[in-house]
Amino acid sequence: MKLDRTGSSLIYSTYLGAPGSDEAKGLAVAADGSAFVTGFSERFVFPADDPSLPAGSDFVARFDPSGSRITYSARFPNDAAGEGVALVGEDDVRLGGTEGYVMALNLTAEPGRTIMALSNAAATRVSGRSAPGMLVSIWGQGLGPKEPVGGVINDGFFTKDLGGTQVFFDEFAAPLLYVSGTQINAVVPFGVAGRWKTRVRVLRQGSALADLSVGVTPVAPEVFRDPDGKFAAALNEDGSVNSAQNPAKPGSFVAIFLTGVGELQPVPEDGPVNSPPARVSGGLSVSNLLVTYAGSAPGLVAGVAQVNFQLPLDASQEFPFSVTMGTYRSEQAWVHVTR
Repeated sequence: MKLDRTGSSLIYSTYLGAPGSDEAKGLAVAADGSAFVTGFSERFVFPADDPSLPAGSDFVARFDPSGSRITYSARFPNDAAGEGVALVGEDDVRLGGTEGYVMALNLTAEPGRTIMALSNAAATRVSGRSAPGMLVSIWGQGLGPKEPVGGVINDGFFTKDLGGTQVFFDEFAAPLLYVSGTQINAVVPFGVAGRWKTRVRVLRQGSALADLSVGVTPVAPEVFRDPDGKFAAALNEDGSVNSAQNPAKPGSFVAIFLTGVGELQPVPEDGPVNSPPARVSGGLSVSNLLVTYAGSAPGLVAGVAQVNFQLPLDASQEFPFSVTMGTYRSEQAWVHVTR
């Protein structure tokens, strides 16, 4: 709602949102009375006018001075832009996220080529941190071709040039698993181990985009999930896929897949598939349960780990767990268990 300058009368009152839970976090008002709002939307059906931006749960919307219509709206990766908004000019906006990201958005300019955020590819939100061998998603504009390109394997390795795009972490070229205009999935080279930050640089057709500086941590494990974002991509003891229709039995073993476990022993090369077996070098626990294996995942790119653990005998229908390494604890995930 908008009040007059004395606060004594109402100029307009309206609604903003989508089905589900929405929350406004930031507000800025332009000289002409237009109102910019940032926040979080539970549903990805929140209106978005700009297809060149990577869509997620964070949003920005602009009301006209009368509050009668939305003149601009866009979505961004989770936690990348929904915390605050400030205006540099009439159409020059700065957006703030929960992890210290501040991104520039010009509403009238042609879509540019820029890196906006980085996340663990298995996480549900951006984090601004990387780890050796971690699969990451890089979000932005103009990162690759309009039509997405999947990873290419050459002589047993994922290539480091895909669809005319390359990614470097400092001086190390990264294996690429997926490239589109708004998203790149890549593997952080193991060579960044021991550094406290790294500069991420994207080259498109040989031209460099703006850099993004991200932190490097020894480990930051996150569990790969089903498309619902809740349940882990897991295998039951017999090798079948864990699901509501095919749950695991209490006391049985399940296998989960994660990335961000840091250096493996022995340290593999960057980007191989079916690399020699390697073990997770740091201590790893799954909700204080029995872990029988933590190492490279057979048939998957180096950087994806497999962890086998035993469910408790009293496991519930939807059993929650998290993975801990050192002081880092992953987001919670669930597996389906028989009643």
